[in-house]
Amino acid sequence: MFKTSSLPFAAFLTLTKKLRFISIETNPTGNADICFDDPSDIGAALELAFINSEPSTFVAPNDYHQAIKNLRGSIQRTVNRSRAVLRG
Repeated sequence: MFKTSSLPFAAFLTLTKKLRFISIETNPTGNADICFDDPSDIGAALELAFINSEPSTFVAPNDYHQAIKNLRGSIQRTVNRSRAVLRG
């Protein structure tokens, strides 16, 4: 499994389907980790390529914006549920 807290990178992964989205989890700091299935252990290399803006990481801007928007909403719902459980 590959986890990232980077919303832009997670949006890239969900859009390109280079790794399969599994879930969003809250970590001990209360922030969200976006989890992907990574059987070939390529997540870190993909993230480095993304950070370096390699041509293979370019995606359509409108699609990318929508992927970020969708993930942001999912993250907010997950964090809110987690906080509600902690408050009991």
